[in-house]
Parts: sequence; structure tokens; C-alpha cells
Amino acid sequence: MADCYSNNPSDYTVGIICALDKELLAVRCLLDSVHRVPSVARHDTNSYTVGSIAHHAVVTTCLPAGEYGTNAAASIASQMRMSFPAIEFCLMVGIAGGIPGKEDIRLGDVVVSLPTGVHSGVVQHDMGKAMPDDCFVATGSLQRPPRVLLSAINSLRSNPHLTANPLQQYVDTITQFRPLYRFPGRQHDFLFGPDCIHGDSEANCQGHLNSQVRRAARESDHPRIHYGLVASGNTVIKDAALRDRLAETYQILCFEMEAAGILNVLPSLVIRGICDYCDSHKSKLWQEYAAATAAAYAKVLLCEVRAHHMRPDMLPTRLEQISSPYDTPNAARRLISVSITPGDAPSPLIFPESTPGRPRRTADILRKAQSFAERRALWNIISNDVIPFMKAFKTWAETSSSSTLVLAPQGPSAEPRAEDFAFETISLLNSQYQTVIWALCPAFSEPLSEDDILQCLVRQVRAMQRESSDEDSLRRETQPLDNLRASLGLFRRFFVVLAVKNFHMILSLLTILDDLRGRPGRCVKILLVTYSDEMSNLTAVLPLAALHQISPPPQKPKWKRAKNPWRDNVRARV
Repeated sequence: MADCYSNNPSDYTVGIICALDKELLAVRCLLDSVHRVPSVARHDTNSYTVGSIAHHAVVTTCLPAGEYGTNAAASIASQMRMSFPAIEFCLMVGIAGGIPGKEDIRLGDVVVSLPTGVHSGVVQHDMGKAMPDDCFVATGSLQRPPRVLLSAINSLRSNPHLTANPLQQYVDTITQFRPLYRFPGRQHDFLFGPDCIHGDSEANCQGHLNSQVRRAARESDHPRIHYGLVASGNTVIKDAALRDRLAETYQILCFEMEAAGILNVLPSLVIRGICDYCDSHKSKLWQEYAAATAAAYAKVLLCEVRAHHMRPDMLPTRLEQISSPYDTPNAARRLISVSITPGDAPSPLIFPESTPGRPRRTADILRKAQSFAERRALWNIISNDVIPFMKAFKTWAETSSSSTLVLAPQGPSAEPRAEDFAFETISLLNSQYQTVIWALCPAFSEPLSEDDILQCLVRQVRAMQRESSDEDSLRRETQPLDNLRASLGLFRRFFVVLAVKNFHMILSLLTILDDLRGRPGRCVKILLVTYSDEMSNLTAVLPLAALHQISPPPQKPKWKRAKNPWRDNVRARV
């Protein structure tokens, strides 16, 4: 899910660095929420995506296009630390070349750097002295991973309740966004002997199939997790003989090209998915899946690491943190009556102009709804409805599954009060840093059209994704419903508040939301204000729908002037 609130760089305590865009894409698919990128240092050239994973405030970035190696990685890490000074540790997530040997490493497996012997977890294999007789002596040392991560790793490894394939649920989440990241199939996992060399003139490895190394079949295709030493350097290894020689010298499990530049800048852990065997038969077939398994392990690990500094939007949706016991109407009124300030409202996005020279803004709609609530003295006249509404609201907001809360106005004078409830719901969810997408239809002199409302929803979603909201490009869009479906598909949990009288539009929006809530890992909560029997009948088929009726306000007593005989006598004389 996403939110559009500005943040402080000091809020972020976990960094994730990737070398390639395909690696960063897999990580971004697993963010629980996406935040607006805060202001960074003036000379910081990194492009960041910030959000949360398992209660951790996370900042992610990758190397610039066309750059790789330890030097580029060191520059990226230094700039990240300059702009986000509160980072406690960093995860280097991506792909690497595996080393088949004592460990049964297959394509798609994950290697995690772990201190072994005298080494800290990462060995810089090209850093040292070249001595006579073709002797190379490695020099220097790199920092160990932070203790909090080493403790979390041991906690994972000793957990008897951990599933046999803890990565699969997160790999499935990534493949929902990008089917290319699916498991390619074990039939494409070829391992050739060191003496089998793929020539430059050969189109593929079909002619070498008889030279494959025979390995026992695994019981399942699930990726395995290996812990040990990772080799890092500025050299691409495509030589099986050199691979085996270095592996014998250092007892390493895989080769990669960035970690050595980061470890002495930020306390880091290296997480690598295996995409090839560092030989002349390198191919890119397994790169996407290997990036997905590495990102999945990073999320599994972060779920195990205790978060020391939690932002409000990363906490579970528990409304007790703002609610007092609502056993009296006054307490309930204080609870739900949250006033909107310009900072609370979504960013000021321009509507397509309904009339020339008069742009509509989402903030204008919220202010209009607020002014209606204030003029009607909402909470003073319907205190009887506040307590049951808050109970229904809490049940709706705090359940972990998708659900629908239907507000059904009773009587002609109950309609505006149901709209006020919808407005106050938006206010309260915004104050709790929850993702809210809303559509309201206040009585403007020029009513909002169906296209206006759809564009409003699309603009809210794009603002939370920090995408371009160019006025002319949005006006040219011919399929706003498809646009909305694709954009909302990126969020894992969000609230939708709809107070719209157009039945055709409600039907279209509910179709989109019902499709999204049917996907695994999605939680879609809908607050719907009904205005007719036709819409009420529609809500009867919604899953997990709860009906809450808004009763009409009590009739105000009509005061009659008391008869005054003295005044009547005076008038009679006149």
C-alpha cells in the first residue's frame, strides 16, 4: 500500500541496495507501503524508493544504468548514508554466480553471507598481492554483518515452525506483478564440467548436453538457502577452472561484484540468488527468478528482525491508539470528529475542468464536505448514531480480511448525514496514516461528471505512486477504469470510501475492487454510502458486507407563541 505523506530522512533505518533494475523491481514488489521520497542531500545522485517492510522503514536504490563493480557500489552506499543518517544496516540484494561443490547449489537457490573461519562473510578475491610463481596473497579485511542480523539468521534457522519453503509466498507476490519472475523449470538447470567450454561462435549449449554433470534429483523444486562465504570483486567470472580454484582456496559459495564496496561504508549483509555457475555457459534465463528468491529472503529476514523505531503508518491498524472508551455520546464525538487541515488532505491535484477557467481540486471537495458537516452541526444533532457507527467502523477497519461497510441512509434527511460520516471516515483514516482512496460528490454549482470522479481516483493513486500527473496526458486517457485497475493492483492493503449516487459508476468500481480483493495477499476495505433500493440490493451480494443504517434526525419541536391577553387587548384598542 502507499501513502502520500512527506517523511523525515531520519525515519529510515534499513537500506537495500541492488546492482540491477530487475533486482530492485523484485524488492519494490514486496514493500508493504510506499512513502513520498523525502528531501535528500544536494549532491546525492541516487534515485530512491522509500517505504516499509515488516514494520521497518526501508530506503531502496540501485546502481546507475551501465555501472557495476565495487567502486560504483561504494559511491551509492556513501550517498545513501549521507542522505539517510539513521540507517542501522544495509542489505545487498540481487543475483550472483553459484559454485557447485560440497554444497549442492542449484539455480534459484539463495546464498547469505555468514562469517566463516577467519573471514567476515565476504572475501574480496581480487584485492591482494601478486607474488612470484603465480601466487596471489589476499590482503585487507571487510566488516562482519551486524549482530542483529546474525541473531535473526540463527532465529530463522532454529525455528521448528518455519515452513519448508518460506520464500514461496513472496515469490508468488512478485510474479503477480511480473510473470517473467516465475520459476523457469528444473529442466533448464544445466551444469557442465570444467573442461566443457562454450565457444563464442556457438549459438546455444545444445551440443554440450552430453557433457552435463549428473546430479541427484531433489525432492522438490523449492529454492534452498545456503549460508557461508561470498566472493566479491570487480571481475566477471566466466571460467569454471578459475571458479573452482578460488572456491578451493577460500571455501566460497558464490561470486558477485558489489558487496566489497559497501561493507566498509555501511554494516551490511549480502543476499544473493543464484542465476548461473560462473562458467562459459552463462545465460540470463534464471536472473529474474534468482532476483525474486533473494528479495523474498530479504523480506523473511526483516520479518524476523525487531524494529526499534516504528513509524505510525507501519503499525497494525489498531484504532485503540486514538480512541477513548466510547461509552458516552460526548466521548464518541471527541473520538470521531477529526478536523481536516491542508496538511491532512491528499496532495492538491487538479481535476479536468468541468467548465472553462474553473479547475476542480480534490482538496476543494474535502473542504466542501467539511463545510457541510460544520454548517449542519453534525455531531450535535445525531449523537445517538455516533456510538453504533464507531463500533461498526472499528470492526470494519481492524479486521485483517477484506470487508465492506455499507451506510444506508434512512429517510430523506439522512442522506447528508451519511455523507458526513463518509467524510469523517476519510479524516480519521488519514490521521492514522492509512491508505485511503475516496470519491465524494458534494453539491457544486456544476456537478461532477462520471469522468471527473474517475480522473479524481486515478490522480489520487498516481500521487501516492509519485507518477507524473500531467494534465493534458490525463485528459487524453480513454480508459480510466483500466488505468485505475492497474494502479490499484500495486497496493496490498487500502481503504476505499465511496459516496457516489451514480449507480453505473458504483457497479464499475465494485467490479474492479472485487477483482482486486480476490487476489492473494490483498486486503481491500470499502465504505459505501447507498442512496437507493437498487444499490442496497447490490450490496447484498458483496462479500463480508455489514449494513449500518443512518436514522433520520429527530424532529425539532415547533415552539408556539404563548397567548398574552394584555398584548391582545392593546392590539384590539389600536
